[in-house]
Amino acid sequence: MRDNIIKQKYGVLGPDAGCQTQYKPWVKVKKSENYSFYDLKVDKVPEAPEKIPMDHLSVLFHKVEEGYYGRTHFGYNEGLVKWGSTIWPGNLEPYFCCGACEVNITWSEAQWHVQSFFEPLLDSSVPLKSMALLLTIAGLSSKEPCQKGIAMDVVIMSVDDGRMDIFLLGDFMAELITTGLIIVSRWTKAIKEIAAISSRHAEAMRVLIQSLLRFDPEDSPRELGGLIELLYELNIAADKCLEDKRAIEFFKNNKKGGKQGKFAKKLLALA
Repeated sequence: MRDNIIKQKYGVLGPDAGCQTQYKPWVKVKKSENYSFYDLKVDKVPEAPEKIPMDHLSVLFHKVEEGYYGRTHFGYNEGLVKWGSTIWPGNLEPYFCCGACEVNITWSEAQWHVQSFFEPLLDSSVPLKSMALLLTIAGLSSKEPCQKGIAMDVVIMSVDDGRMDIFLLGDFMAELITTGLIIVSRWTKAIKEIAAISSRHAEAMRVLIQSLLRFDPEDSPRELGGLIELLYELNIAADKCLEDKRAIEFFKNNKKGGKQGKFAKKLLALA
């Protein structure tokens, strides 16, 4: 309603100013002779204008500097990043989007300012919408222990307080798992540790793994077999079989061998 009023009076001034922002995550791939580099990006509809007036605060959240020294408008200071979450507490999605794109998945370094983006996610009153989930997934994918640890805490706490939509989380993970950005073994380790917290968390992770199997088995990334093995172990521990129809189809269509093929057959035998 407020968007319509602003739109009628001023027109669309940019994302979150006369029009609610639509977020479209994607992975940028840059290849050299010997290496491939992957960066998580998020397109926004509508796009932010090149020049944003300082009083258009909601639009300023979407301004990002590109290039090797590109940074968000919060800079690299831990305190400023924390302060940034207090500017617009009613809509933290653009804040979480900035954080997700700042997580460096491919190598480990302190990046203390990035860890600060996760902290509002620990508040049980903060809803886990699309960009909150994207930040959480990026953290679970991170090599940096602090970022990964706080992302795991977010999953653990949100399963406990009922905020986490496991199926939506699985959908987002499915979109990223075949892009080359994700090292699946990191997900496997994190999911296994979360599942060990309680029977409730184990069930949530059992459902999550099934929910992310939304791609062609031929496109399976390396080390997916370890995640499939974990799903089998969780099913055995819970004395349950596969319920997700798309996961069942994934395993039926699987032609991969190794650990992935072995446990695909074992999981289908439980059905």
